[in-house]
This record gives sequence, C-alpha cells and structure tokens, in this order.
Amino acid sequence: MNKNYLNPIIAEIKPSSPSKGKIKEINENNIKDIAKELIEGNATALSVLTEPKYFNGSYKNIILLRDINIPILMKDFVIDKYQIEIANEIGADAVLLIVSALGEELYKFLDYVDDYNLEALVEVSNEEEIDLAVDAGAKIIGINNRDLRTLNIDLKRTEMLSKFIPKGKIKVSESGVKSREDLLYVLKYTDAALVGTSIMESDNIKAKMLWLTKK
Repeated sequence: MNKNYLNPIIAEIKPSSPSKGKIKEINENNIKDIAKELIEGNATALSVLTEPKYFNGSYKNIILLRDINIPILMKDFVIDKYQIEIANEIGADAVLLIVSALGEELYKFLDYVDDYNLEALVEVSNEEEIDLAVDAGAKIIGINNRDLRTLNIDLKRTEMLSKFIPKGKIKVSESGVKSREDLLYVLKYTDAALVGTSIMESDNIKAKMLWLTKK
C-alpha cells in the first residue's frame, strides 16, 4: 500500500438502507467494477450486504467477488448457525455479529465462527454490550454510531465507548462517516472505520476513496 494512504477503511458495498432507501444500483454487471474502484482507492477490506429485505443485499454479491485479494465481511443479521455455514461456503472471510441481536448467544456464535476459521466483527452499542463482547472473546469490536431505535447518528459514540474496549482488541467505528474530518475524528479512537453510504453515493467511488484514505 502506498505510504501516503494510511487511513484504514472497510468499504461497504451497500445497495439500500432503512434510513436512506435505495442508495446505489448494484448488480452482477457492475459489482466487480465497484469492488475494483474500492480496492484501487485503498480499501483495507470490503463489507458486502447480504440482507435482502432492508438492504437489498444478496449472497450472490459475495460469490461474484470471492476472488478479490482483500478480506470480505458478510454483513447481515446473523441469528442462525446456518448463516455462518453459508458465509464460509460463499467465500466470506468474516461475518458481522450484533450483540443486541444475539445477547448471551454470542458465545456460541463466536465458537461457530472459529469452527469455520472465519473472523467476526462484533457490533456493540453500549458499555454493557462491550463487556459481553470482551467476555465472549471477541477480537474485533465495532462501535455502532447509529442508535438503532431512532436511527440517529452520533460519531461521539465512538469516542465515548472506545475507552471501554481493552487494549489488544481491534476497534472499528461503524456508521456516519461522511467526510475526511469525520474519518480522522473516529480514527483517533479506533483502528479502522466502516464506511458505506457516503462512498456509494459518490459519482466517482475511486476518487472518493482516495480522498478519504489519503493521510
């Protein structure tokens, strides 16, 4: 990686969202080109939505990208072991596990992830969920800047919650990064940021990525 591009971004391929509706037309004809732009823009990893109802995602999107040379996170509402089996089968490298959805089940879901030699991005929204994630053995912890009840975003959640995550864990800021200023702010407290909507809305994805990632 070019030493001048050091702001680590997990770039999200995101067709739609509950808060924004349709964001970008993504299909089998353009997804590889979109991934190529993200990678050429120095994405550290890709997050690919596979949840169909609210995000218009598809497992097929990961299958189409399984030969790329950076890690792929399967982003979905994972609540059943079979979804982790599917993640492994379609070529994902990691899955999203949301503590608010899994609760104490997180322990066994992290075991399932280990069984398939995958990684897990464990999403938290408060101090109690961080405690559970750490106790369950999460290695990568994502702080959700969006209040899932109101859908409001506050980047200060990253600053506030990051201090409760022990050293040695990989910390990721999720949601709400729209500008370089936002990115540099959250990266003061985390190791990477997951960015989707603001990149997908850009007319020039590669240029947007290079603008964000340039140190």
